[in-house]
Amino acid sequence: EPQAGPQADDPIRHLDRVTAGYGAWGFAFAILTLLMTLPAIANSRSGFFLALPNLALGGMSTLVHEMGHSLFAWLFGCWSVPAFDLRYGGGVALTSPRQSTAILACVYAGFVGMAWVSRRNTLALATAAVLAGLHAGIAFTGWRNIGFFSMGHGGELLFAALALYRGVAGKDTAHGLERLAYAGVGWFMVLHNRSAGVVTNPTI
Repeated sequence: EPQAGPQADDPIRHLDRVTAGYGAWGFAFAILTLLMTLPAIANSRSGFFLALPNLALGGMSTLVHEMGHSLFAWLFGCWSVPAFDLRYGGGVALTSPRQSTAILACVYAGFVGMAWVSRRNTLALATAAVLAGLHAGIAFTGWRNIGFFSMGHGGELLFAALALYRGVAGKDTAHGLERLAYAGVGWFMVLHNRSAGVVTNPTI
């Protein structure tokens, strides 16, 4: 008599068994999703159906892009709010041009807290000191503006790297379909940045 419940065989559980522990399957998923997403952003002649992934994932890409700007701004002393630009399209990070003493105080309090917690660990103390020095070297020089403009696409590429890692390695995923989705999102963001001309115009 067939068993019901957790022991029952179903397509998702079968896919889970097939993909569990096999990095090659994750790589195959990544290549497959690359082939699926290429036509959607290569040109506009792919038709409405292939443009749907571009429309759906484009919104996610815009949000991640603006969050990259905003997180960098907060970390280096400026309040910032990511938002969609409903007038002209795309997104915008509403950011204060002036640094906030209160925000910077919180950031450096964090460095002090790291040093206090790891006060018995010489390597951790040295790491906290180096990070604080690097932060100051960026926060109070022109590198802050360069970093702010770069972290839009930088945030997208970091997100893409994480998504591709989860798609290929399958770490902490419930089943194979999640790996396929992660790989698809990762490849889309990589190709989206490639088509946007990140190297030639990093302030887009």
